[in-house]
Amino acid sequence: IGAVDGLVHLAGEATSVFLSKMSFDALIGPFRGKVVLLANLEKLGFWGAFRKCLLFSSQATMVSVHGQGAYAAANVAMEGFASRSQDAILLHWGAFGD
Repeated sequence: IGAVDGLVHLAGEATSVFLSKMSFDALIGPFRGKVVLLANLEKLGFWGAFRKCLLFSSQATMVSVHGQGAYAAANVAMEGFASRSQDAILLHWGAFGD
């Protein structure tokens, strides 16, 4: 087996609650899947070591989606990581369907 030189990040946890009624756990939930992994990779010195990073974000960062504030904020934070790497490819996907 060769070296791992790429990363595909698909994780996410969407909560559908208005911020004014959201518990701390519901607020932090989307950050666990979107941002904590990338922060840990950076802390361990692996962020920037991959030849390519494919990160899945959401259109919720660009359009208003009722009850998705925490999810949108987590995606924006993930996009901050992507902006610091020339090798990151960021995809914005649409709303989840039933």
